[in-house]
Amino acid sequence: MKKTYLFNIALLLFGVLFASASRAQEVSVPLGFGVEKWSWLEPIAIDFITNHEYGTGIVGATIRNAASDGGEVLLWRYSADGEELITRIPAKLVNAVPTVRFDQTGLFDNKLFVAINAGPDGRRTTRVVIVEPNGEFRDAISIYDGNTTQASIEFSSQPSYPEGVYIYDADIGQGQSFYWLDTSFNLHRIASHTIPSGRSDIDPMDLKADPTGKYGGLLTLSDTDLNHDGLSGLYQLQADGTWQTLVAPADVSEHQFQGIAFSNAGPLGSALYVADAAMDNIWVVSPRGAIEAFAIGFAVPKRIAIGPEGTDMWVADQTGLYRIFATDPSDRETPTATPEPTLLSITAVEVTVLGTDVAGLIVEFARAIAGRQPDYAYGAVTDAGGRAALTITSADRVSGFYQARARNVAGEVVGLWNSIPLNEGRRQSLELTLGGEVRVVAVERLDAVRQEEERDVPELIAHYPFNGNARDVSGNEYHGTLSGPVPTWDRFGNEDGAILFYGTNHRIDLPHKVLNGRLDVSTAFWLKTSKSGAQTIVSGANQLDDNEYIVFFLNEGLIRFYSHGRVGGGQVWCDVEIQPIADGTWHHFAVVRNGSLGYADFFVDGEGYPKRCGHLVYNALKVEAGGLILGQDQDAFGGGFDAKQVLRELWTTSEYTMGHCRLLRCRPSCVKAIQTIPVRPRKWLSRHLSPAA
Repeated sequence: MKKTYLFNIALLLFGVLFASASRAQEVSVPLGFGVEKWSWLEPIAIDFITNHEYGTGIVGATIRNAASDGGEVLLWRYSADGEELITRIPAKLVNAVPTVRFDQTGLFDNKLFVAINAGPDGRRTTRVVIVEPNGEFRDAISIYDGNTTQASIEFSSQPSYPEGVYIYDADIGQGQSFYWLDTSFNLHRIASHTIPSGRSDIDPMDLKADPTGKYGGLLTLSDTDLNHDGLSGLYQLQADGTWQTLVAPADVSEHQFQGIAFSNAGPLGSALYVADAAMDNIWVVSPRGAIEAFAIGFAVPKRIAIGPEGTDMWVADQTGLYRIFATDPSDRETPTATPEPTLLSITAVEVTVLGTDVAGLIVEFARAIAGRQPDYAYGAVTDAGGRAALTITSADRVSGFYQARARNVAGEVVGLWNSIPLNEGRRQSLELTLGGEVRVVAVERLDAVRQEEERDVPELIAHYPFNGNARDVSGNEYHGTLSGPVPTWDRFGNEDGAILFYGTNHRIDLPHKVLNGRLDVSTAFWLKTSKSGAQTIVSGANQLDDNEYIVFFLNEGLIRFYSHGRVGGGQVWCDVEIQPIADGTWHHFAVVRNGSLGYADFFVDGEGYPKRCGHLVYNALKVEAGGLILGQDQDAFGGGFDAKQVLRELWTTSEYTMGHCRLLRCRPSCVKAIQTIPVRPRKWLSRHLSPAA
């Protein structure tokens, strides 16, 4: 006979694999964690309980005879040995059980609540049922809004809100309604049709309170709307009753956020986790809304639950219930939602492209981020055997899912791959089949020494403070020579903190070694100007090519960049339209030449421009002695200056660095920091070539 009572004995959290080994092996988890199948019976809602009356373990709900007069909600106790029926709740025309929630706050005497949506089309009702430890149940409240489809409930004793149960109810009749059930079981409607700004509709999937404090102690809502705007996102309820975006909504073809759960301790860390039915994985979400892959390979995961010690996570998908558990602490990579690394995070990737014509392909990787277009910031060129190696580094964690593509020398995309899991501190060997799939061949750990070797620490080539002269203070002694420009005030009001260009023959000559032989180089600078015509920032030349390297404003709204200007008798340049700069205010610019892959990126005031110039050549720069000049365009090697292209009335502040170049704009024009460093990925640039620097 099936028992009809809830946990009168403690459920041990250590079980054996109860499933086919092949299915469990398809789920991938980080090092330091294991995974096992607990049940083939798929629960549609789950929660973890630890209580002296109810016991300890996982409770899940299923539906029997859905949408019929004989409908039932079945409540189960799950363990590694399978499942045990606890009680049956009659629910005529039941269509959903969106929430099973145990009161951990004690506000409602530590009872188990179940939300049930039932009724005919047009008259659906939300029932909130309380289940006692002995399996008996009673209705606490019913909500009828015309056509209820989903209801998410959560207990909160956080200071941001009044104590009680919060219910977010999606109903077709009146939009989304938000309720508060006080501890006296009085139901209060807080708002009708309350949806986040910019959304036409949402369907709440889950609602959880933040116990960690790292997410503001706020109620967090997951949403996937399949029938109206087709978007999915994560939101937080502010104290004023408005919803703030945590993870920007993305098309449901990319993400379908479902159940969410907070961990407050242990190996799982203090973090928020969310199930994604579109990507078939579990994400860990940072307080800033960044998502990183934690576990992958599920079959449409819908619900997750986490134990109070942060050692165990349960995931319900279309095949049943899984348990993810912590293993050897010495081999553990604890997920963290708030990484604040002092060093760059790193992963090494070795790829082999399989197919025909695999030599000389540009293989590029981009981080898969919800709501954003892929930014292929990491890449390498294949050898004759289709092999290439690259290193991905970031000031944030690099673990997660990536997209990859392969381009031929004409820039045409010949291969595209999605959902590639990469882990921090590992070297991953991949096989990428053109027109086919990606296969992980091997994964090995990068030891600390190897990681340090792989890190591409920025190298400062030259730094010119322009504090009355053009001396390089980087230690490389690439000192420049002033010819006309005079010291003036910088943007902070410091005297002799900038250089003023006001004559048609003014210029600064720099040693050619600053750029000569460089393959990958970034130039950033501050500029302030009121000139609307053409003006030159940097000009590098040799005897055969006076446009070897130029950063040039064709007019106030167009940057032109030359890199190996004459190839086979033709000019090679790139134009990027920008907001007009002749406004008498300071602006920051960065130009990144990735000679290894043959493209250039552009940043203005810290924001990357979407246009990537991908037709530049690949060789190292050739700048000869006497051929590197600031403020003038060389129409002939070392001369041929055009007065119409001079950097006029320009103020250059105290840092001109080649290797990380910064520009300031002022009424006469000002160049504040020009630094040239080896090329860095876009994310690195957004941090280190920022206007505040």
